[in-house]
Amino acid sequence: IDAPTLAAHQVAAGLFGFLALVLDALAIPAQTLVAEELGRDDLPQAAAIADRSTRLSVWAAAALAVLLAAAAPLLPHAFSGDPAVVERATSALWWLAAVLLPGAVAFALDGVLIGAGDYRFLGRAAFGYLIAVAPLAVTVLAAPGLGIAGIWAGMLVWMVLRAIVNYRRAARLLPLG
Repeated sequence: IDAPTLAAHQVAAGLFGFLALVLDALAIPAQTLVAEELGRDDLPQAAAIADRSTRLSVWAAAALAVLLAAAAPLLPHAFSGDPAVVERATSALWWLAAVLLPGAVAFALDGVLIGAGDYRFLGRAAFGYLIAVAPLAVTVLAAPGLGIAGIWAGMLVWMVLRAIVNYRRAARLLPLG
């Protein structure tokens, strides 16, 4: 993968980290609130909090995704004047906008599962995600022509996988709606 692609990825990865923290701000209260309700043995209320925090996270991610997609052609100019970097970063930011929605579900339910004290599952799941997406990383490295789209398609697969697995696990622990 060439230098402009790596530079563009760095722009998108930095924004991903920032936006993940923004969305995580909704997951952190879920940790405490779910733990409190489970401590009271109020499973329905814990499930209601899990549902509400996930919905809020998805709504916030949708708003951020729309803003990011709209700003994608302009935002890379703040980081680079190189036309190749700007072009690839614009593409990466559109991918990032798509990653935000499943990411919102994954992050919110991370908070729910942490609140439920399901650390062993989260650790094993993280290892499972690594095994699942490693072939995608190898493919992108072996086929550099996939470029920025290959990198961020892998990120999208990772987030979709996390969202599905976290949802299924949370639904086993709590009666989610």
